[in-house]
Amino acid sequence: MSLQTLSNTLLRDISNLYDKADNYDVKIQVGEDSNLEIFKAHSIILIARSNYFRTAFSNNWAKKEGDLYVYKKPNVSGIVFQIILKYIYTGTIALDAANVENNFIDLLIAADEMNLYELVEHLQQHIISSNHLNNDWIVQNGIKLFNTISLHKGAFPKLEEFCKNIMSQEPKLLIGSSSNKIIGGYNPIKWGGSNKYLNSQNSFIFSFNSYTLNSSTIVLSRIVENSRAIADGEDKNQGFGNGDLFIFGKSCKLTSYSDKIHDSEYFKVDDYEVFQVVKK
Repeated sequence: MSLQTLSNTLLRDISNLYDKADNYDVKIQVGEDSNLEIFKAHSIILIARSNYFRTAFSNNWAKKEGDLYVYKKPNVSGIVFQIILKYIYTGTIALDAANVENNFIDLLIAADEMNLYELVEHLQQHIISSNHLNNDWIVQNGIKLFNTISLHKGAFPKLEEFCKNIMSQEPKLLIGSSSNKIIGGYNPIKWGGSNKYLNSQNSFIFSFNSYTLNSSTIVLSRIVENSRAIADGEDKNQGFGNGDLFIFGKSCKLTSYSDKIHDSEYFKVDDYEVFQVVKK
């Protein structure tokens, strides 16, 4: 019998523990309230596969109730933890499965938190290789992806670079929306993260009321100070003018454009989208 066969047999036997959960010594509670779910697991498997769980058991994060450890993870949903637990036991994940595709970003965050770095790398690579600017997944999940990169700065370097590449494609409309207002801008050049101002005569920013779309609610603000048309910074400092519109920074103040597009300097963004403008 070859070493490969022995390895496959070992993996199969460990995988069977996931399916049957015989002699488990851990109960993991995930989610909250009506979404609470309980999973059975083996501490020795969790510790061997994840430094996060090694720390959890050594620092008494998991409480002992009789013969069982009880560990609570309310910030992770049941569907996401089920995928992760199966990966821990089997080393496999079906990336094309609907439950995985619909939870890529939450899965990425949870895998990073649980120190499953090989899974993080695998998920990043899959998202990058399977998507582009006009892909449906990017359109539907763009805001969550950009926010995740911003909130977990440095955790997902490949996705961070991927998002920068999306923003560097030219030219494009960047649009943000709140409950009753649409705010956006047109960049005819590109963003490249040079931390400089870019010159343009054709850029503009705008806003309008999403409920009452008429001329009285539309503000079109054209560039006045051409040399500061585009703020080619990174993350929150990427936008238009010297602060005229930073959608990711959720701020705008009149400096380099002709008209103020929002009553206050700061605003809330519920959603945003990036559109590439294709000339025919």
